[in-house]
Amino acid sequence: MDQIFPEESQKRIAYLSTINQAGVAELVCTHVEISLRLDSILQLIDDDSPIIIAATYISDLDIRNTSLDHDLQIIGCRISKIQGSNADLHQGLTILDSSIPHLTLEDCTFNEQCRFTGTEFGVANFTASTFRKTANFSELPPEEVNIREIQQNTAENAARFKSSAIFMGTSFEELAIFTGVDFFAGVSFFEAEFLNGGSFEHVFAKIGIQFDSVTFDGGVRFQSSNIGVAGFRSAEFNDRTVFKSVTFGRRDFLTLRADTTHTHAEGINCSELAKYNESLELELFKELLDAAEGFAAVFTDCEVNGRFEIVDCVATNNINAMESHFNHLELELAPSYRNITCVLDDSVIEKGQFNIRQKCYIQLSESVLGRVDLQSENVDHPIDYLFIDNTTFDGFDFSKHRHLFRANDWVIEGGILDGQHIHSPHLESTYSKAKEGAKKQGSGLAATEFFIKELRCRRDQYLNDIQSHSDWRSKLKAGYGIVTNDIFYITSRYAESPSLVFIWSVLTVIGFAVWYGMHPVDLSYQETLNISYHHIELVLYRTQLPRTDLVPASLFVPTYKLTESEISIGGIEYLILSIQSFTAFLVTGGIEKSDSTVRLVSSIQSFLGTFWIGLFVSTMVRSFQK
Repeated sequence: MDQIFPEESQKRIAYLSTINQAGVAELVCTHVEISLRLDSILQLIDDDSPIIIAATYISDLDIRNTSLDHDLQIIGCRISKIQGSNADLHQGLTILDSSIPHLTLEDCTFNEQCRFTGTEFGVANFTASTFRKTANFSELPPEEVNIREIQQNTAENAARFKSSAIFMGTSFEELAIFTGVDFFAGVSFFEAEFLNGGSFEHVFAKIGIQFDSVTFDGGVRFQSSNIGVAGFRSAEFNDRTVFKSVTFGRRDFLTLRADTTHTHAEGINCSELAKYNESLELELFKELLDAAEGFAAVFTDCEVNGRFEIVDCVATNNINAMESHFNHLELELAPSYRNITCVLDDSVIEKGQFNIRQKCYIQLSESVLGRVDLQSENVDHPIDYLFIDNTTFDGFDFSKHRHLFRANDWVIEGGILDGQHIHSPHLESTYSKAKEGAKKQGSGLAATEFFIKELRCRRDQYLNDIQSHSDWRSKLKAGYGIVTNDIFYITSRYAESPSLVFIWSVLTVIGFAVWYGMHPVDLSYQETLNISYHHIELVLYRTQLPRTDLVPASLFVPTYKLTESEISIGGIEYLILSIQSFTAFLVTGGIEKSDSTVRLVSSIQSFLGTFWIGLFVSTMVRSFQK
């Protein structure tokens, strides 16, 4: 053809002439070395005829600023470059089994269904484009299919992106089907919109995939996918989102960030390093990789209004989900070759389920934990896999999980990592918030146990203050706090043990009775036990006998006085004295005591008795509340 039409202008005229004569645009088994502009041939073809390009090589296909009312079909072609910025395609776009090293479809509107199956793309740019119908990058699903009904076979003959894929600000108004797609370099969906759902099942992303500031108004599903370093910062999920059997991150990520020599020494192919460096040319994707250093996936500052499931997923590094709000979170990480932590610091989890497995940890520092159900699989102490620090419990059912906390001796702060307990930096407030959450939920037993832990942590803090402060006033204040704390704990277990208070009360009565027995005490039994004439007079008066008939009392009842041996049998009189002194503030009266020392000791015992009785009543009330 170069011999017949040596000039490019002659070739263009020949193409246009042929199309004009046929009234259709069908390029089959053709070699087009010129820049083919579709807008120049639109007026030459029939209105309803499609534009078909099959088994053809085109150096440059230009549809920029074109309003295309024809169905465009590209099948089995190699097109070095497609330029389509600001194009408006009113009919369908089909690109099947083709190779396109460079594709630019920025600010385009696709009004009908688009298919990109079986095609290998180099650099692909769909920035700020709108797909009003289904955008399908793998086998076409049945009509009117729901995102949850897409079967695994739709992953066949999927598209492949050999270089960077850019979908920044792209809007998918219907389904977006990326099932089975391979991304060999970075891919960015920054600020994209999925208004009716998306499928990313069986996706392979060699470097990573970015969904920062993305809105998912419809359900989205990631299943059996390897998505590399995943970024979902500030994303919004308004329907069910499923990550099932997904692998986050890649083990050689840090190696890729090294120089070529080191990478080669680690056995990494230099072509992979080239893909990584190419991904860094995307500024937003580079920002993601920087933010994700140390993490396999980032879900920070997300708003999740639907059900969010991470089930049986593997991560090569920790997962960052800080400062996010989850309406419903189901979390289950699969055991990996290393310890993995899902960091939920400063996040709100209203409800959900945590399935705890070996080597899989959940960090909840400064978080709000709602109606979350804890499940475990082959884990002896699941609570040890939760790193709790200053966590607020709002609706968490402590009663339902009582057996888990009891097995852990009600220790919830910090966590166990490799057999070592990593303590929370806020011990007292951690237990205080747990106590308030248990009280709000109505679990008295949990509230009691956390209250005891809170005060023991306060004692430990006093001890730390003594060791850390050099000021003697501060040391003295902390020492006083330790003493009062220990007394409160020993005497009543922080007002939580009525049996302990009762034991101390009995010991107090017995102790004072022993003291009374060891000191001379004048109990004045003579006056108390003798019967007087006035008593007889009162009796006679009540029987209405004449007063002139009064006689000495000794004629009726002889005066009787206890002997010393009778008084001292078993020391019972001292026990009676101790009991009456113990209850003197509540029950008036008692045995008269003539000795001033005895009266002082008895008064002290009366004060202690009032304290013990009040404390006993308080602990009993708290016990009934539990």
